[in-house]
Amino acid sequence: MADGDAEDKADRLKSSLWYSIGSIVDAIALDQDLNATPQFIGSLTELVWSQILTSGADLENFAKYTIFTFEVLAKNDTDQSMTDMRVEIPSIRKMYCFW
Repeated sequence: MADGDAEDKADRLKSSLWYSIGSIVDAIALDQDLNATPQFIGSLTELVWSQILTSGADLENFAKYTIFTFEVLAKNDTDQSMTDMRVEIPSIRKMYCFW
């Protein structure tokens, strides 16, 4: 049931994207006295949809990566400039880690 809902939601989002892209392309085509076929609008929609999915996956993977305290402290053993970071780590984690 949940899979069907997710599929339905994706279809509705894709339809909204197709409508928005179609409106933009039609406005530009009228302004520049051009003709855009439905196939062009459909292809452009597929391209944008693919880019959205790729960007979303990249963002999701980026959000999963967290720098832990022990990683910074391990780096501190080899790099003296990291010594001051020991004090700042808790405040940095509070600013950027929301979970």
